[in-house]
Amino acid sequence: MKPKFGSLEELVEFLLDFSKERKLVVVFEEFQNFRTVKPSFFSSLQKLWDEKKDRSNVVFIAVGSYVGMIKRLFMDSKEPLFGRVDEWVKLRPFDFWTSFNFMRSLVDVPPMDFVELFSALGGMPRYLLYIPRYYQGNSIEALKSLFFDDFAPLREEGLNVLKLEFGRFYRAHFSILEAVSLGYVTPKEISDKTGMKLLTVGKYLSELTNHYEYPTREVPVTENL
Repeated sequence: MKPKFGSLEELVEFLLDFSKERKLVVVFEEFQNFRTVKPSFFSSLQKLWDEKKDRSNVVFIAVGSYVGMIKRLFMDSKEPLFGRVDEWVKLRPFDFWTSFNFMRSLVDVPPMDFVELFSALGGMPRYLLYIPRYYQGNSIEALKSLFFDDFAPLREEGLNVLKLEFGRFYRAHFSILEAVSLGYVTPKEISDKTGMKLLTVGKYLSELTNHYEYPTREVPVTENL
């Protein structure tokens, strides 16, 4: 008889109990989406885990494509799952040569053209997989088709990814990133450019550098910290 579950909590409880008999590995894909589907699930998972983990033999793997949101769920002391991570693995994009060899197995792209494509797409496999379809011997034309045509698949990609990462405060983060891109790099300069209070700029800059890992802070050797 197949078990039936009326909620996510019932499913998790079943897995924890069932794993007493055999080892289980359970993967939650795009784990951060529970925040939208059922925000209370994180608290329920925390309670069930704390109650049953010592008598269970299950490994939960939470996978997410939005670094900031995943880090917040597990590393923010105000979140229910804070302190419940045993291992943390950050998957990084392919480097240039790995990307080039990966692409060479799919389509013949001259090295110089691939340098231009990689400069825009980076080493994300999902983006690299567009190359065989859109590259027709001219890297610039391929990038135009990917980013600037009316039906370009990546036309809104950057905006959408950042909106999902930043949540409802995305406008403030966007303003700061825009100011930095224009050469305003100190908190005072960013504050003057954006019109935000200096303390607010400091708060969002800290999030952008430490939480989301977008800009990095570099201080000249001659400047006092």
